[in-house]
Amino acid sequence: LSGRKVTVQPLDGFEELISLFQKNKESTDKILSAFPKQRDRLFQNYMSDVANIATGEGKTWAAVQTGVNAANILNRTQEFMIRRGIFQTALDHDLRNRGLDLTDIIKNNKLGVIPEDSIKAAVQQSLSKTFSETPAWGTISRKIIDAVNAVPGANLAIPFPRFMYNAIKFQYQYSPMGILSYLSPSERAAFAAGDVSKISKAVIGTGLFGAAMLMRNSDNAGEKWYEYTKDNGDVVDLRPFNPFASYLFAADVLK
Repeated sequence: LSGRKVTVQPLDGFEELISLFQKNKESTDKILSAFPKQRDRLFQNYMSDVANIATGEGKTWAAVQTGVNAANILNRTQEFMIRRGIFQTALDHDLRNRGLDLTDIIKNNKLGVIPEDSIKAAVQQSLSKTFSETPAWGTISRKIIDAVNAVPGANLAIPFPRFMYNAIKFQYQYSPMGILSYLSPSERAAFAAGDVSKISKAVIGTGLFGAAMLMRNSDNAGEKWYEYTKDNGDVVDLRPFNPFASYLFAADVLK
């Protein structure tokens, strides 16, 4: 390319993104065609749903849900793109641990060799990472979400109950309070068996909270909770830096 001017078209990156999205969609749909229940689980609702119509919940607000879906078409598209990406990454990692190759499986149409528990785990991780996980039947969290979706008008006050559940769960797990998970005998047994996921999340959250406390109590703390003042006097807005921004807010409240 020496001595030659290369012109980059404004839509080149967008076209590449669409191409990757299409390939990812095709491969994910092909995998899940052999697991229809897990396919429905992955795509029947999304982060900002008002009511879960696919499973018959909240039919009173079906029209509202339809309107929300139309208004959030771009948000739904990008979220499902992320879900597919997380799903394939998690599934590929699991299959490699089992001595299998996902690319080879898709290419040679050998979907039958994929264990269903691998699919379930990948779907679960995808929903969890996009704050779309639904609590198990019978739990208090599930009853609250179902009640909000069922009571006319409740969605006006709490429009996204499932997202709120996932957000609160995330903040709890990734905080010093996350260590309280080990009050449960089953979690202690899982830890003894080598599952350190809960304590890992608690340590990460504690580190973030500790860093936020140090910053808000330092000479670089801005006037507002989200401001960081550089040594030259410039003020940086840290609100876009989630999830760290949440810890900054909590640290400022404590301060």
